[in-house]
Formats: sequence, C-alpha cells, structure tokens
Amino acid sequence: MNRETTEIERYRQVAQQQSISGPLIGLTGVTSSTLGTIAFYEYLTDRQKTNSLIFSGRVVQIVGQSYAVLNTPYTMAVGFMKNRRLAAKGELPSQILEQRLKNIDTFEKKIKEEKFP
Repeated sequence: MNRETTEIERYRQVAQQQSISGPLIGLTGVTSSTLGTIAFYEYLTDRQKTNSLIFSGRVVQIVGQSYAVLNTPYTMAVGFMKNRRLAAKGELPSQILEQRLKNIDTFEKKIKEEKFP
C-alpha cells in the first residue's frame, strides 16, 4: 500500500510539472501572435517597428519551441528508464495485476479445498 501511495504521488508530481510547462510553451506562441497583431494593426506603415516587434515575438516563440523539442525526448527517456527499472523489480502495473490475479486464484483454491462444518 505504501509503494502504491508513493507511485500515485510521483504521478501527481509528473502531471503537475506537465501542467506548468505546457501552458508556458503555449504562451510563447501567444506572445508571438500578439506582437505580430500589434505590429500589423498599429505599425503597418513603420516597417522598422513592425519587423522589430515580429522578430521579438519569434525569438520568444523559438525559445518555447526549443524547450518543447528538448523536453519531449528527455521525458520519454526518463519514462523508458523508469519502466525498465520497474520491470526488473516486477513492479510494473501489469506485473502487479498479474500477481494479484494469481493470489486471488490461489486463495479461491484454498477456500474450495477447505471444508466448513
């Protein structure tokens, strides 16, 4: 039970990390779009300001997308290593379920073998 509680806490931590990084990555695109819209509607005749605003927005967006590109393989690699470690210990959810089903079968056999007065 303690091990499962620890795993649930770990999954919550991962979900919390993703809930933080996901919106931050998305907000970099919003920043780029907002600056592009401002440049188009407010400074259409001033090419230098328009280009400066669009460039600034693209730099922010590139940072967010670069983080996403680097974070995705990292997250996958960490998950893969964790699954290998759990498989070696026999603690994958599928392995735990299989063991529990075997325990239930064993328990049922013991109950059927016993005779109650």
